[in-house]
Amino acid sequence: MTTKKRAVSALGLVLGVGLLAAACGDSKSNSSNTTAAGGATTSSAAGGSATTGNTTTSNKTITESVEQEFSSLNINTSADISTANAYVLARIAPSPFFFNDKGDLEQDKNFATKVDLTSTSPQVVTYTINDKAVWNDGTPIGFDDFYLGWIANNGVMTKKSDDGKSDVPIFDTAGTTGFENISKVEGSNGGKTITVTFAKPYGDWKGLFSNIVPASIVAKGAGLPNTGAIQTAYEASVAAKAPTPELTKVANFWSTGFKADPALKPEVNFSGGDYIIKDFVKGQSLTEVVNDKYWGPKPKTGTVVLRLIGDATAEPQALQNNEVQIINPQPNPDLLQQLKGMSGVKVIQEGGFTFEHFDFNFANPLLADIAVRQAFALCLPRQEIVDKLIKPLNDGAVVMGNRFLFPFQSQYKDQAGDFAKQDIAKAKSTLEAAGYTLGSDGVYAKNGKKLAFKIVRKDPNPRRQQEVQLTAAACKPAGFALSDDPDPDIFTKRLPAGTYDIALFAWQGSSLQGTQQSIYGTGGQQNYGKWSNKDADALFVTLGSEFDQTKVYDTANQIDALVWKDMATIPVFQFPDLVAYSDKLDGVTYNPTQATININQQKWTFK
Repeated sequence: MTTKKRAVSALGLVLGVGLLAAACGDSKSNSSNTTAAGGATTSSAAGGSATTGNTTTSNKTITESVEQEFSSLNINTSADISTANAYVLARIAPSPFFFNDKGDLEQDKNFATKVDLTSTSPQVVTYTINDKAVWNDGTPIGFDDFYLGWIANNGVMTKKSDDGKSDVPIFDTAGTTGFENISKVEGSNGGKTITVTFAKPYGDWKGLFSNIVPASIVAKGAGLPNTGAIQTAYEASVAAKAPTPELTKVANFWSTGFKADPALKPEVNFSGGDYIIKDFVKGQSLTEVVNDKYWGPKPKTGTVVLRLIGDATAEPQALQNNEVQIINPQPNPDLLQQLKGMSGVKVIQEGGFTFEHFDFNFANPLLADIAVRQAFALCLPRQEIVDKLIKPLNDGAVVMGNRFLFPFQSQYKDQAGDFAKQDIAKAKSTLEAAGYTLGSDGVYAKNGKKLAFKIVRKDPNPRRQQEVQLTAAACKPAGFALSDDPDPDIFTKRLPAGTYDIALFAWQGSSLQGTQQSIYGTGGQQNYGKWSNKDADALFVTLGSEFDQTKVYDTANQIDALVWKDMATIPVFQFPDLVAYSDKLDGVTYNPTQATININQQKWTFK
């Protein structure tokens, strides 16, 4: 959440702002299976626009289990770019392009009837939005929404950070990559034609303007008279070289106004797709019904319920009892065998664009020492982790040696080099050469500071817990004292705040390479460890502006080699994706790129 990686409808793809971390996290919630502590909070937000009115749509309900709580209708913020929200928004927030079940980008012609790269010097892209495309309240979808998407994600308008030491965007964007290359966004044809001009070329332009939110709701929430006032406020801010009070209100609402905490406000509930949220019961479930204002083909099933089951081990039983019909759990060997032994259940087991990794926090003085990071990499039991925890799920699994490309891609290169295999003796000699001394307790130290670190991970997750246990045991002979640091708030609090030593999670996204700048580029919104390398930054400029895919992959491999050289992160394995569903269902399709199976939920139906 996240890993680079996929289904059959254009709506709801996180393409342009970054990769999903929470998606690639773990069993994604510590919430109760069925009830919320202190009582549930219910939000009935859809109103009259949540009915179907289509006789070809079944009035039955399909229930899916999810492991993480929904938090916001705006997935483009750094706080809310998560798998949990991707599940919900898959058929709600529109995007011009989507990843199909082959992992390829495909145009959603129901939404954007025509998209043209009309020029490459300067780069100009023209979007023609379906004349019938409207938000659920009847407001046309068009220029104002795209314009808001641009200014919210381009990082132009900034403010001082809380500590006053740096400038940060006033919009809480998950990533500025691609949007910062755009010089202007113009509308014509009644707002249905949007012309985007780039100051600098951006090869992954198809990934931009995904999961857009209604400018009309943002304008109203910010107290502005109309959507045009957003553009006026932005232009005035650019002229003044500082955000106006009006633009600050727009930014604040865009960043926080769509949150579902403690409940989803009816006035912000929106849909530009074929489903809309009807009810949200915090700690329990979220219900989607058909959006009767959707102009395209109607879904086959009228109601889809996302039921929160925070413990992955409880999901198979819920599936067996027909309490849910689809589960997409974090896999482990015992869980897979349990599912394969169940009657009336179909199991999809694939490998997509997601990978597990350990990340270092460079704010920790000890971890800022490359010798310590290299020694950790040398003691890390990557092969043992793969053999014990992943091969039972996929007997062809290998240790990952690349962060940008995957073993199934022809351009993949294992670039681990001297760190490809565990070497305890070399780990110790690396530390001793850097001035660390082994104490009587078996832990190396320097200047009185011991190599004692906590590994933060999301909880609960049996597999990740085992990964930490294996790592702690393997690195103990190398002089490290490692401990488990399970935390349900790893993605919402710990990573963004940088309050951790070593983090264990996964990235999930797509085959797009430009978005990785948010993770590895200096100052990137998802660069939680604060790694910085000027050579990598220069290569990212090339990566983002290149249209030749061969050169894109070559550049990606060059950046990965630099990450290995500095040992900023350590990849472990490609994620084994797991989906199980009732054999009474039709239309469930695995997608290797999208964070959620829900991307084609409009095709789900009972036989």
